[in-house]
Amino acid sequence: MPTLSIFDSTDFEEVDDITDIKSFYRLLYNLNQATLLMSQASSVDDLYRVAVESAIELLEIDRIGILLIDEEHKEIQGTWGTDEKGNVHAEHRLRSPVVEEFRNIINNQGKVCIWQDQDLYEFDADQKGGTSIVGFGWNGAIALWENDQLIGWVACDNLINHQPFKRYISHILRLFGSVISEYRLRFLAQEKVENLNKTLELKVQKRTSELLAAQNELQIANQNLELKVKQRTISLKANNTELANTIEQLKSTQTELHHAQAYVAMNDLVIGIAHEVNTPLGCAITASSHFLYVIEEIEKTISANQNSLLTNLINNAKDAGTLLQRNLDNTASLISEFKRLSTLDVESIPDEKINLQKWLNNILLCVSTYEVNTKNLNIYTNIDTDISEVIIQSDVFVQIFQELLLNSYLHSNCAEDNRVRVTLKIDQQQLLIYIEDNGQGVQEDIKKRIFNPFMTTLRSSGRKGLGLNVVFNLVHFLLRGNLSYFDSQLGGAGFLISCPITLPE
Repeated sequence: MPTLSIFDSTDFEEVDDITDIKSFYRLLYNLNQATLLMSQASSVDDLYRVAVESAIELLEIDRIGILLIDEEHKEIQGTWGTDEKGNVHAEHRLRSPVVEEFRNIINNQGKVCIWQDQDLYEFDADQKGGTSIVGFGWNGAIALWENDQLIGWVACDNLINHQPFKRYISHILRLFGSVISEYRLRFLAQEKVENLNKTLELKVQKRTSELLAAQNELQIANQNLELKVKQRTISLKANNTELANTIEQLKSTQTELHHAQAYVAMNDLVIGIAHEVNTPLGCAITASSHFLYVIEEIEKTISANQNSLLTNLINNAKDAGTLLQRNLDNTASLISEFKRLSTLDVESIPDEKINLQKWLNNILLCVSTYEVNTKNLNIYTNIDTDISEVIIQSDVFVQIFQELLLNSYLHSNCAEDNRVRVTLKIDQQQLLIYIEDNGQGVQEDIKKRIFNPFMTTLRSSGRKGLGLNVVFNLVHFLLRGNLSYFDSQLGGAGFLISCPITLPE
């Protein structure tokens, strides 16, 4: 009947036979050689093969096999072992159910289990779990561990040479099992690292491929972008050329428009002058013709001694002379008005630095010597800016203020409260001058024509309508500014002059 013996590390102390001691040290040396061979294995599976071959050749074991436990399927799985003749062969096809009783026996770390007087078996790989008895002797099992988990065992027996089991052999088998377990962990870790390296290498290759693909796409995108940029550049150049041509055409059209506007303005001016001069001149011609006729009649009357008729003719001559004188005076006055238009012929008026408050006071003082006495106007001034000095063509503004204040005076509602408000502002290097009054204002239907020459509502009072046109031309052509009309909050007319200025450094 089989008997089970379990050996641990203390069993070697009971060995006192000198022959056994020599055999032990010889096997211990051979175990070191086997360990060196196992360290040179290329994989875990190769480790199992080298371990089986080393055990047979160096450790004098008749048969040996390394079996692993498949926990998922609760089966024993073969690796490498020997047949009944001691030949090493692969046993990967070997599968057999795990016997829990056997598992519980060997599930002791550092222990070697030996069954004496035991039937020895050979596994049949073609028949799952199939075995056949091939002999009789001792059978050993050394557990393999991964940390604290049982993962399999090394099975061995003495089927071929039938050598009896010695205690020192248990120590060799225990060390042999420990070496296999340690090298297995090392090779598994190495394989894990290699697998990780392969995985990493695959990922690197994949990432490299992706980067190359992305680089190719980027290169294609850059090429497409360069092509689009070139096309866009060509298109922009064409557009710029077309725009430049359009600008030149606009400039040419603008020049033609200015010429046309100047021609229309000149035509209106000539027609106005002709109309204004023609009326007094016609009267003067008529009076002159009548005067000559009266002279002839006087001569005839003197020859005929008709004294009463002579008196009448002399009176008619006086009337004709008076009419002639009056119309010639009107013509001279009209010509004097036309001279005011000659201001536009001034080629250059120098810029000068002025103090706004002093400059405005001086202008109002100069205006008081003109056609209108400023004492008849209540003029209020307001300098609405923190800037006190500017550079501007100051001399032009004397005539501008003269004409605008005269306009306010002529269109005032009453003689006592003729108010005029003058406000100066500066906005983005533009001088803004607001001149407002409380007079009659401007009728809606003539607001768009108030700057035209000969536009006046006081023709019956002898006004010619050139004042605002003179101001408009001075502001636009000499000052390169703008003149506009607005309804004043004072109730009358309001004029806004805006012109460029330079601020002193």
